[in-house]
Amino acid sequence: MLELKNLNKIYKVKDDDIDVEEVHAVKDISLTFERGEFVSILGLSGSGKTTLVSMIGGLEEPTSGSIFIDGIDTSSFKSKHWTDYRKNTIGFVFQDFNLIDHLTAIENIKIALSLSGLKEVEKESRAEDLLRMVGMLEQKNHFPSELSGGQQQRIAIARALANRPEIILADEPTGALDPDTSVQILNLLKDLAKQGHLVVMVTHNKYLARDYSTRIVELKDGEILRDEEQNETRKLKGEKVVMNKSTLQFGAALKIALNNLRKRKKSSIIALVSLVPSIIIVMIFGNFIFNVMMYQEDIDPLYKRIVNEPRVNYIAPQSEGGFELDIKSLLVAIDGKHYDGLKINKAEEFLYQPFSNEELELIESLDNIEKVFPPNYYDININGKNFLLVGLLPEAYKQFQYDLNGDYYPEDSESGLIMSKGTVDAIYNDSEYEKYEGEPVTFKVTSYNSVGIHAQTSSDQRNIFDTKILKVIDYDEKTVLMSSYYRGYIFAPYDYINTIRNSFSREDISIVSYKIADALSPEAANNKYLPDGAKYLTDLIAPVRSRTRFGDDLDIFTFKQYPLQIPSSNYMARYQIISYAPLTENDKRELISLGPLYRSQFDEFAVDSAIETHDFIDKLLLYAKIVVGVVVTVPSVLVTIILYISILLRTKEIGVLKSIGAKDKDIVTIFTLESGLLALIAGGIALAISFPILAYARHVLEAEYDVSFHLGSNPLDTNLIAFVGSLLAVITLTTLLGLLPGRKASKLHPRDLLRSIN
Repeated sequence: MLELKNLNKIYKVKDDDIDVEEVHAVKDISLTFERGEFVSILGLSGSGKTTLVSMIGGLEEPTSGSIFIDGIDTSSFKSKHWTDYRKNTIGFVFQDFNLIDHLTAIENIKIALSLSGLKEVEKESRAEDLLRMVGMLEQKNHFPSELSGGQQQRIAIARALANRPEIILADEPTGALDPDTSVQILNLLKDLAKQGHLVVMVTHNKYLARDYSTRIVELKDGEILRDEEQNETRKLKGEKVVMNKSTLQFGAALKIALNNLRKRKKSSIIALVSLVPSIIIVMIFGNFIFNVMMYQEDIDPLYKRIVNEPRVNYIAPQSEGGFELDIKSLLVAIDGKHYDGLKINKAEEFLYQPFSNEELELIESLDNIEKVFPPNYYDININGKNFLLVGLLPEAYKQFQYDLNGDYYPEDSESGLIMSKGTVDAIYNDSEYEKYEGEPVTFKVTSYNSVGIHAQTSSDQRNIFDTKILKVIDYDEKTVLMSSYYRGYIFAPYDYINTIRNSFSREDISIVSYKIADALSPEAANNKYLPDGAKYLTDLIAPVRSRTRFGDDLDIFTFKQYPLQIPSSNYMARYQIISYAPLTENDKRELISLGPLYRSQFDEFAVDSAIETHDFIDKLLLYAKIVVGVVVTVPSVLVTIILYISILLRTKEIGVLKSIGAKDKDIVTIFTLESGLLALIAGGIALAISFPILAYARHVLEAEYDVSFHLGSNPLDTNLIAFVGSLLAVITLTTLLGLLPGRKASKLHPRDLLRSIN
């Protein structure tokens, strides 16, 4: 069944990485073995006997020559073929037993059976049969440290027989045993040969070889000195060896991983101490990042509307500073009252119709400019509550209309109002907003482009309009800030808004200033609508940015306060210019001659604020992600290092597994499971600790800074998706890092791991 043809093994002995000598350990050996033989390989140290047996067992590859198994030439075998060969054909019995310390006697045998794909019941039955055969059934639950040398060797023989191997290779099986125990082991090996196994034993003891073996092969200097049969031998024929593929069962790999963690308690505790705080930080930061991303999702659309594309520009007759200088002396603070006869021609012309028709025609005649639209903003009152009515651009230009560029956009000829669900809730105190579509509504206009409507209009009701609600838009806002923002706006189609505009003339306007209320005050939130003048609040998104300001002061929850009096420049008369392409230099020169150009209809402060907010959130998320990355990486690398160190402590275990047929991927699986188990245990502990920590931190933020009021939610609000996602991310990363030491261990050759058979 086993044939060696012209087998040679040459080692190169190196000194300082320079080849200095070749050692010819095995020289042109040819032998044939049959089932039923008990062959002793004799020879002094250095005679080549261990090298010869290593090649038979697939632990060494011959330099030249061939090994035939039932006529199959192994010279073409790859690593995976040798692995299957060792599992199916070879059973190793070592001098120092090489049992896995943290497994019981029966578990040591079941590990080998796990490579055969047997069910748990079958493995248990087969293992008990083997223990019974070697007289060790009563000790099946004992660990190796609880057994004598002879008992351990019996367990090793039982393990060697687990997968019914054709060949049993015994390396000095009695070298560590007393004489009486040695006799018992040799009789056991002799019986195995009689049962049809080929037993090949390496020994120095020629007397044991003479008394028990049926054939002696003696080597000297790598060559056969003698090959003779003795005692009675019964050579048997059997079925050809079947090279079944083998894979370590998951449960067995998990058992080894768990036992290794228990065995190396100190290193496991060090790993857990490193991982638990890190996972806590990762989960809390991951939760924070998730919440901030929700704020970002709200802010981005507003940012894009404020900081428009190059094709959209705005022009006004004067700069904001010029506006303040020219109008300051004309503004009369009347605290919301409108007086008949308050006529200031310069202000009327400047605010009501700042550009003549000729100037507008000139703008539209410039290169690349397609259209120019006048501003159409109205302060209106519905059921005693104030809103800003925005006149929409024609449907043909809807892509340039901020705040209403979604699925619904009205036709120019439609008459009525478009509201957000928050607006409906504010007006009717009813969250079932869908039922109000098509319902009649009456509103009163109080100002046009931030210029008060003259009180005289109230007497003839020309500032009161009856219409209907065309559509209720469901914005997906996630913060109080954005909810208030959309709640304060109502939209009207292009033709209808011009009808409203044509209802008034210069004679109907007054110049007044308003007290500016804080749109984000608790009173405003409780009333669920923007109070008088709140629409003039220029930095709508400051609270989101300011909540974690890292500027001149270090108070991460300093909210910027704004003066109560803010000039109405945010909605001053800015005409929207739509161009085919970015403005040319000639376009810019011509336009600047008429008035300053703006990139947004909002004032400069609002534009800068939007940019600052957008950049701040991006950086905040970036820094948070960097913190998470560092916090995750450091302990994960420590776990990897611990597992790397464990390779040095587990060479015997890895070598034994490989000798019984474990594949490289099985070794990788064990190490990966160990790192995964560490991460899973640490994650469970961290999860239990992080919730109370997060709850306390959230309580502090609410008690000290009332962040939920300002942001609509607390950035430390618990989000299970974020928590579980962060936890799984850490566990996955740490588990994957276990692949590194696992791959390192899997690449170690059995001959380097099992020195006792080299």
